[in-house]
Amino acid sequence: MKYISFFIAAVFLSVFVSIAMSLNCYTCASTSSWDDCEHRNTTCPKLSNRCIKVYLEHSDTELYKKYCGIEAHCDEKANPTCIAEVTGASECIIDCCEGNLCNEGSHLHVSGMTMIVCAAEVLLFQDR
Repeated sequence: MKYISFFIAAVFLSVFVSIAMSLNCYTCASTSSWDDCEHRNTTCPKLSNRCIKVYLEHSDTELYKKYCGIEAHCDEKANPTCIAEVTGASECIIDCCEGNLCNEGSHLHVSGMTMIVCAAEVLLFQDR
């Protein structure tokens, strides 16, 4: 029974602590590579609920951009970076995510909630 109480308390805390804290995202704009964006992060404005990573290729130019945004910016037709280039052939790839500093790159990220659930399952089923 104490394991269930621990699990419920852990879920409650992880949900409400994450709600109270502001989102942090990597931010940058570069015409050379994602490497220019390392270690630049910011606390997002209140209305920002997504970290966004955009790669834009237009004519002979490439743009690598990371920033705080809103869910609507996850759509190519509504993303300000993508719609700025309306003429000519272009490619715009958008990667949106919701966790702190989740727009870093292709690194593996395991959420705290996943770790809590796994630990709770081990504790609950170890006696069986």
